[in-house]
Amino acid sequence: MLLRRTISLLGTLSLVMAVGLPGMAQDLEGLQLFAPVEVNPYGPGPQPNEGFFFAWDGLNWYISKPEIATVGREGLSRTVSYGIHPINGADPLNDMAVQSNTLDTSSLQSLPTSGDRFEFGRIHGHHGWMVSTYHLKPQTQWIYAADVPMTFNDISGNNLLQGIVGTIPAIEADPDAEPPVVGVDEQIFVNNLPLTFDDVRIRNSVTTWSVELMYIFRSHQFHHGGFVEIFGGVRYMEFDELFDVDARGTDPAVKDVPAILADSVWNTRADNHITGPQVGIRWFRKGGRWMFSTEGRFFAGFNSQTIRQFGVLGDKLDPPGEDNFEPTAMGPTYFNSMQHIDEWSPCAELRAELRFQCTRSVSLRAGWTGVWMGGIARPSDMINYEVPAMGISAINNRQDVFVNGLTLGVDINR
Repeated sequence: MLLRRTISLLGTLSLVMAVGLPGMAQDLEGLQLFAPVEVNPYGPGPQPNEGFFFAWDGLNWYISKPEIATVGREGLSRTVSYGIHPINGADPLNDMAVQSNTLDTSSLQSLPTSGDRFEFGRIHGHHGWMVSTYHLKPQTQWIYAADVPMTFNDISGNNLLQGIVGTIPAIEADPDAEPPVVGVDEQIFVNNLPLTFDDVRIRNSVTTWSVELMYIFRSHQFHHGGFVEIFGGVRYMEFDELFDVDARGTDPAVKDVPAILADSVWNTRADNHITGPQVGIRWFRKGGRWMFSTEGRFFAGFNSQTIRQFGVLGDKLDPPGEDNFEPTAMGPTYFNSMQHIDEWSPCAELRAELRFQCTRSVSLRAGWTGVWMGGIARPSDMINYEVPAMGISAINNRQDVFVNGLTLGVDINR
């Protein structure tokens, strides 16, 4: 998949370069990277650069955290048994309790992530073109928890989370006893089993990147200085997230009340592939060596979402469970599922930059960028906690994402 996207991107860039190379050769011949800055205050004032241009920005951006999701079936509580104890002879005492979820994703944060943004193109007179792309390094966070109760919905109707919780030994009849003893057969008690994982490790990882190809129209200079550039073109954006859970438990031979689904692993991934037309506008004004610019883009994105899930529940199970606290009807269950969902994902981007011109063609720049995306699938809230094979909840596939932060870079002839 990554190889195909890389080949497509390189093909697009090759086409753009083939169209623009004749003009670039002429531009580069007289570029004079280190010629002195022209800051003549007379006439119409500093004019914008023309010809081939290139810019690089180092990024320090924050990706907003996903909405809080429960690890376990949200809102579900189970009445479970922790054992049967004989009292008053053969009368059993059932040790019951209500079990619910205690772990969620509230500890995930919006953390800084580094990356790069590259822009290059050519403008001559009022017309030009530009390619812009950015890529952020994966933002990975971990959640660790111990002794985690968790609830799963049993949709099979076979009571897969039930098992033997205790036995009452048989009592032999003794009519000669005083008082006489009535014989009782051995009693086996089956009930809902408690589910508590000894150790839970969660990894949540996000990657995002974008590429856009746009036509540029540059206006005449306004009366009080400044120029406007209008953009139009196409954009592809990708926002991919992985939610990986590794839940471990103690073997039944080691612990009286083991984790009945030990060991379990589920990996859920949501890939958002967003494509569509984009329009934008940029205003900038020069004053001596300084230039301030602000710009905005709107991206009408069509989001082709792919959600994948695979894993295993109860890898240590050996059915049928005949000992206490072993499910009697469930064995290790491996699962692998995928869903494709089409969504409307509007996106908007805002930038503000301040630039200092070092030479005629080289400038240093710093700024802020914010990118808002709607209709994004995030996997932590798309998991059906069900036995035996879990599943994907397609109804929770529309979250808002805000990516923003500082940029610092250099440009040539922009």
